Amino acid sequence: MRRETEEWLKLANEDLQSAEKVLKSLLAEREVEVPRIHNLLDLNNFAKQLGYATNLSEEDAIFLNTVYRWRYPPDLGLLPSGAPTELDA
Repeated sequence: MRRETEEWLKLANEDLQSAEKVLKSLLAEREVEVPRIHNLLDLNNFAKQLGYATNLSEEDAIFLNTVYRWRYPPDLGLLPSGAPTELDA
C-alpha cells in the first residue's frame, strides 16, 4: 500500500465522518492526484470511474454532503438536524 494511501486511511480511522478520506485514499492508491474538494458525490464517482465498487450510494453521498460537521458549525443552526451522530457517520 502506498504511503499516501496509508495516511488517508489513518485520518479516516480517526474521524467519524471518514467517507471523504476513504474515497481519497482510493484515488491515491491508483496514483491519481487527490482533488482538493469535499464533495462526496464527486469523489465517489471518481472512485467508481477507477473501477472501485464503493458501498456509498448517491443518496448517502448527498446526505453526507449536507451534514458535513467541519464545514458548518452546528451551533449556528445551519445543519438540517443538528450535529451528525455517530450513527449518521
